[in-house]
Amino acid sequence: PTTPAPAQVASPTPTTPAPAQVASPTPTTPAPAPVTTPAPVQVTSPTPTTAAPVLVTSFDTEMELDDVTKFDTDKFKEAMAAASSVSADKIEIGKVEYKTKVQYSMPTSVDRVAAQKAIAKACNVSESQVEVAIESRRLSEFRRLATTIAATITAQAASTVSSIATKAADAAGLKQAFQEGGLTVELTVAKQPKNAVVVSTMLTGEAGAPAPEVPPASTIQSQVSAKVGIEVVATTSNVSTGPQNTTAAPTTTKLSEKSVDDAKGQTPSTLLACAMATLVALFLDAA
Repeated sequence: PTTPAPAQVASPTPTTPAPAQVASPTPTTPAPAPVTTPAPVQVTSPTPTTAAPVLVTSFDTEMELDDVTKFDTDKFKEAMAAASSVSADKIEIGKVEYKTKVQYSMPTSVDRVAAQKAIAKACNVSESQVEVAIESRRLSEFRRLATTIAATITAQAASTVSSIATKAADAAGLKQAFQEGGLTVELTVAKQPKNAVVVSTMLTGEAGAPAPEVPPASTIQSQVSAKVGIEVVATTSNVSTGPQNTTAAPTTTKLSEKSVDDAKGQTPSTLLACAMATLVALFLDAA
């Protein structure tokens, strides 16, 4: 028997797969982000308002009384409120001074400066506290010269007034003061010293109303008598009226809520631009 030869099996030829073609991505340039311009800050200008004018009345009240130490400023304010149509909280008491008025007579003439110096020395006060008015005339029947010296001595403290009045009434002491100034005079006290207190008062009216009126002197006298408890002879002077002196409050500019929200989240450069726009708007608004 014959053994057949083994069949020849062809080995498969190895094949290398072709590399897959990978498409390269096409480069794309991103579109620029849109630039937004921030809305300008809206400035709300305050609405101008015209306030009704407030008028005030200022005046001096001179009250002649025996003892100026009994004068009470607070009670005088109450008396002024009762005498006027103005409440006490709208009454302002200013300067308070005390005056002593006296009058002298002499048969010779004298100049104002010499009289001022002598009276100041006799009353032991400074020359700036003394005011004098001199009147000289000839007596027709005898053709003699008559000189009258009216002096007003001002003090700031009530406690000094009594001493000043006592010295002002001393004719011999005044004659000595003239002699020390190089003048020999004969004089008499023509009118005895009288003391007074002078109070500067300001009455403030209501907005839009006329200026308050100064109360009559007779009403002031009666109210001072009732409130302060002293008898006075009152006169008023130096009356003036005008608007109340006020200091205007600083103006502030308020931004709307929308403007504040718009400003949030902005870059510093954007905020700076907004701030500059705000300043320009304020400048134009003020102009």
